Amino acid sequence: MKKLITLFALLTSINLQAAIINVETDQGNYQVGDEVTVTITGQNLAEITAFQFDLLFDNTAFAYMSTFSSDLGDAFSWPWMLTDEANALGRGLAFVDWDFMGIGTDAVLTIAKFSFTAVKSGVFGFGVGGPDAVFGDLNGQDVQASFASLSSVNVADASAVPEPSALALMLLALVGWAGVRRRA
Repeated sequence: MKKLITLFALLTSINLQAAIINVETDQGNYQVGDEVTVTITGQNLAEITAFQFDLLFDNTAFAYMSTFSSDLGDAFSWPWMLTDEANALGRGLAFVDWDFMGIGTDAVLTIAKFSFTAVKSGVFGFGVGGPDAVFGDLNGQDVQASFASLSSVNVADASAVPEPSALALMLLALVGWAGVRRRA
C-alpha cells in the first residue's frame, strides 16, 4: 500500500505538460528596409517562476529596433521582471517572478514582441533556444520546455522606383528635345 501511495504522489507531482515556446513573424515576405515583428508565445507556463533563453536570428540581416508588448510585464513590473539584451546569438531573454508564485496559467501568453528592420536580402529564420536555455519552478527545479517552431522569412531587395518628379523632368526633357528636333 505504501508503494501505491508513493507512486500516486509521484505521479501527481510531475508536471505532465511541458512548457511550449513558439516564435512567429507577422508575415513571411519582406523587402529590405521593412519592419519585421517577431512574437514569442508560451503555453503551459503555470509552474514557471523563472526562465532564460535566446531569440536566435542572423544579426547581420536584421537590425534590432525595440522590444514591446509582453503579457509578463517588463523590467519595471513588480513582482515580475522580464529583460532582454543583445548577445552573440541574437537577443537573450530572462524572466523572474520575485514573489515566486509562478505565472499561474496554462493559457497562451505573449512572452515578448520584438521589432527589427530587414537590412539584407535572403531567406532567414527566427528561432528560440540556445545553449543556456533553462526553465525553473518555485523549488528551483528544472521544468521541461520545448521550443516548438522556427519562423522562416524571405527578404527581397527593394525595387528602385523613380520618384514622380524625376519622371516629370524626364518627360519635360523629351518634349523639349522633340521640339528642338522639329525646328531643326
